[in-house]
Amino acid sequence: MVHTNFNMPNKASIGKRLREQREALGLTQDTLAARLGKSRNTIGAWERGEQYPSAAFMAQAPEWGFDMIYLLTGRRAIEAIRELTADEAALLDTYRGATDDGKALARSVLGMAQKPGAKARG
Repeated sequence: MVHTNFNMPNKASIGKRLREQREALGLTQDTLAARLGKSRNTIGAWERGEQYPSAAFMAQAPEWGFDMIYLLTGRRAIEAIRELTADEAALLDTYRGATDDGKALARSVLGMAQKPGAKARG
C-alpha cells in the first residue's frame, strides 16, 4: 500500500475564495452552473465548503479568469512576482475575465492614462 502525506486544502477556505473570485468576475452562481452543466445548488455547496469543486471546474476556471493558485492556497499567483493592492488585484481579475476586445480597450485606456515618464511593462 502506498501512503502519501498530502493534506487537501480546507473545503471551507476554497469555497470562500471561490465565491470571492466568482463575484469579482461578475458571475452569478447560475451563470457558473450553466457553464459547467451543474446545478446552482452544486455551486452553492462548493462555496459553503460542503464539497470540493469538480475537476471540470478546475480545468476550465482559469479560462474564465479564476486564479487557481489563489483558490487552492490563498496566495495570488502574481504574489510571487510582486505585491498587489486589493484594487490592482481586482483590476487584474476583471481584465482576465474580459473579451479580447475589452482587453485591448483596457490597454489602450491605461496607456493614455499613464503618468508622464512612467515606463510601461510588458
